[in-house]
Amino acid sequence: MEEKKTLPVFSLSIASRLMAEGYVIDHTDINQNKRHLRVFYFRNTPGLVEDIQRIRKELFRCKSNVPTIAVYKLGLAQRLLVRGYYIHHLGKDRRNKGWPVYYFVNVPGLQEAINEYFKEVDHAKW
Repeated sequence: MEEKKTLPVFSLSIASRLMAEGYVIDHTDINQNKRHLRVFYFRNTPGLVEDIQRIRKELFRCKSNVPTIAVYKLGLAQRLLVRGYYIHHLGKDRRNKGWPVYYFVNVPGLQEAINEYFKEVDHAKW
């Protein structure tokens, strides 16, 4: 049996944790399934399946009342993902309909990383 080159991941929280652990997304796709909006296809590397199973177990044990911080800027969300912070869930902005809001798990250092981003953006404007 031929091994797949990519593995689909339907959960944004699992995908963000895999990206934080260094796995590479091959491509994304809009799924025809009505339940999920986006599918992340990761390159099938050794240990990927085991890490997906481990992350699912961790998320299953995770409480639903986890403290989160809302991030409205895509650039900031991308930077936080690269630095290893996790997205808890994705929402929609109430003020700007259709705009995504990224809810990151509030862990030590997250607020400092956000403040650092805004300092760099403010210095770039001047």
